[in-house]
Amino acid sequence: MVPARDLFAEVASLDEPPLSVSACLDAAARCIGRQGLSRTSVPDVARELGVSRGTVYRQVGPMPVVVRLLLRRELGRVLAQAAIPDDTVDADGVVNLMEGVVLGVRGNAVLHRVLTEELATVGVGLLESLPGNVRVLTGFLSSVLASAMDAGRLARRDPDVVAEWLVRMCFSLALTPSPRPPRAFFAEVVLPVLRP
Repeated sequence: MVPARDLFAEVASLDEPPLSVSACLDAAARCIGRQGLSRTSVPDVARELGVSRGTVYRQVGPMPVVVRLLLRRELGRVLAQAAIPDDTVDADGVVNLMEGVVLGVRGNAVLHRVLTEELATVGVGLLESLPGNVRVLTGFLSSVLASAMDAGRLARRDPDVVAEWLVRMCFSLALTPSPRPPRAFFAEVVLPVLRP
């Protein structure tokens, strides 16, 4: 069984771009931070890097591709920071993980700006990629939950269903924050389901 930290590191590295692409994504993040997503273009990213726009197009592609890769990378970073060791996955650990993901998304400058100020700009693309993201994250989390269930640290339930439920809750609270702190929200609804 692969430890949880390795699983989340693997999710974080999905489609990890090469260094030259990473530089383009870093430049795009700086541009978006300054002027917003809807006012950032490939020429802006190129100027930020001090290269021609053709170089950015060759390395990454048009802005929709830049944005998709940037959002995926930033989400991967959040997941890597929120990861917990496999041998500590219990109901409280799952709540910690979920809180870490939601607070990480809110605390990530790019993700926060896109989700709060630029959602209309990326809304369709975000919705189109959501099923695939839910599927990938559910698959990784399901194996972690199954291992913890086998060890008796979590109540025996269908790990696929529980994983999907948890992933969907994280997406929901990241997109539409609750007036309650994430920890309080998750503790109220997740702990009774997962405690053995």
